[in-house]
Amino acid sequence: MTMKINMDNFTLRRVGYTAKFRMKTTVLGENEARQLERLLSYVDVGGGIKTTPFHEAAELGLEVKDAVEAWDINGIESGSSEGERAAMLKMLDETGNTPLHWAVRKGHTQVVMDLLEAGAKTYSTDKDGRTPIMVAAANNAIECMALLLAEGTSTINSRQKSKSRYVSDINKRDPRGLTALHLAAENGNFSLVQLLLDKGASPLSRDKEGWTALHFAACCERNGADADQIAATLDLLINEPNTNIDSRTQDGETPFMAAVRLNQLIAVRFLANAGASYTTITNDSMNLLHYSALYANFEVLAFLNSIGISGTAPKGCGSDSQRRKNLLHSFNYTKWLEIKLSGKIFHC
Repeated sequence: MTMKINMDNFTLRRVGYTAKFRMKTTVLGENEARQLERLLSYVDVGGGIKTTPFHEAAELGLEVKDAVEAWDINGIESGSSEGERAAMLKMLDETGNTPLHWAVRKGHTQVVMDLLEAGAKTYSTDKDGRTPIMVAAANNAIECMALLLAEGTSTINSRQKSKSRYVSDINKRDPRGLTALHLAAENGNFSLVQLLLDKGASPLSRDKEGWTALHFAACCERNGADADQIAATLDLLINEPNTNIDSRTQDGETPFMAAVRLNQLIAVRFLANAGASYTTITNDSMNLLHYSALYANFEVLAFLNSIGISGTAPKGCGSDSQRRKNLLHSFNYTKWLEIKLSGKIFHC
């Protein structure tokens, strides 16, 4: 059967590029039908381009210059293709990523360097509204982060611009209001948090729910951070100028309370020893005793009991019989016995 495919020159170059690079990464023994299927899966029926050589090289960790040459462009320094190259560098592929996002996500540091040299922008956003700097923070890619931040500094110096633009890029927010510092703190990555702070990231920035980097760091144990990383990250953030250890979210929740609610034992211990308030009341008239009763597991509850968390429920609780019932019923039998035997019963 003869099949005729009509494609413009740009699409033909793209198909040729894909064929070359797919052949480089072929698993031996793969039959021709599978090869054709893989190739055609990258060609839009309507002639549209789903990806570019920059995207492919970035994802696979291949030489960017080779990718450009495979696309039939006369080298990355060619001025004649500058407009086409710039368009490819900022284009989102079918996954919603620019080439620089892919390189950072995969941790391909050499490709990140090549793309930055080719003109990729550190402030470009993916489909989720995140910059490459945010992606580096979310993926613990500290080497890529260092390159991105160094590029930002170099760009400013070369254009004799003030640092304000660079700092605004570091503190750029995604649609949820998250910054790169929030994402690094959420992972409990001390080195990334320190690097971002050193480059001007604001520890006071809040997401749309009012969470600061300290709130995220207080809850990073759930994301696999170890005890040393958690303690170092919390200590670093607490000692930043103007940081409030009892900063409240829009719901009135402090980092300490968030750690109790999510059973982050390491952070609970650290924040308690660092002087976090035991008496903060949320917008829903909940205090630490309510949080202990409603959310704390045995380990967190035992620690809070050991440091003498006791008292009475907030004013007005006694008039709400349903809240009192829910509060008392939230204790399981083991927790209730421990608090009762310790003499730390509170009255509502």
